[in-house]
Amino acid sequence: MRVEDPSPAALYEYADAYLELDGWEGQREGRRALLRILDREPTYGDAFDRWAALYPDRDEMAEVARELSDRVGGAEAVNVLAPRAADLWIQLGEPSEAARVLDLWRRAAVTASPAWHYWRARILFVEGRESEATAAFAEGLAAAASAASAADLAPYRRDLEPLLGPDDLAALAALDERAQAGAIRAFWETRDLTPFSPANERLAEHYRRLAEVRRRYLWKKPLAKEKTIGPFIDDLGRPSFD
Repeated sequence: MRVEDPSPAALYEYADAYLELDGWEGQREGRRALLRILDREPTYGDAFDRWAALYPDRDEMAEVARELSDRVGGAEAVNVLAPRAADLWIQLGEPSEAARVLDLWRRAAVTASPAWHYWRARILFVEGRESEATAAFAEGLAAAASAASAADLAPYRRDLEPLLGPDDLAALAALDERAQAGAIRAFWETRDLTPFSPANERLAEHYRRLAEVRRRYLWKKPLAKEKTIGPFIDDLGRPSFD
């Protein structure tokens, strides 16, 4: 029996089954199923995170970014949808679109969440406005410390992961949220090359590096050469064997 309009739950099971398979077809079909879920219910479970981990191409990312952006104004889940949309636009090299999302986000949410300041900082760093970006970054971190929310601190911790070893990460995770916020702030302040200027150049350089890494490798999936199947490789994004 053919299901004409499967539910998000059924699509998720369908994606799960295909992603258990090895090879390009399983990846392609699993990603398509997750994309259908996002089109209908963009906050469904971990569908977004699973889709984003499957190396979607630029066109697909832009499609999801537009869909999420259109839903931000007035959406109940604005604090979930807006960061995802902003992140996709930044990855796509479209900071003006990300800024538009933040404007919609602030109007819909009335009061800006700590995450709003974080994403504003990310946009400003991309645009090269280092002093404003540094101030927004600090404001978001202070707001996250005040809220004492693990979710609000998550992006700050995530961005530090490339610079910290396992022991340092474990020590940071062992702190409560307020102490974590203080530790993250101290980490960047001690690396500020010009502490009396409004811009933290080392922090700005870190986000330039992250942006460059995403630009170079976001759509490159490491594959074993023996699993590459002729013309179908395009379905997996740009291949990387190095």
